[in-house]
Amino acid sequence: MMYGLLCRYNIFFARMPVRHDADGKKYLYDLLVIKKETSSPLKQKLYGENPPLL
Repeated sequence: MMYGLLCRYNIFFARMPVRHDADGKKYLYDLLVIKKETSSPLKQKLYGENPPLL
């Protein structure tokens, strides 16, 4: 295992309701919708399954 080298990653989209209080503080209530991005990243579309290490 090499540190500092990104081998793979996941992308998620989420809806998070946040309350903006009168004193300027923000409070996270919950995660309503969590969806994993399933489309192919642009790099994979351009270079195929084995993209070059940049």
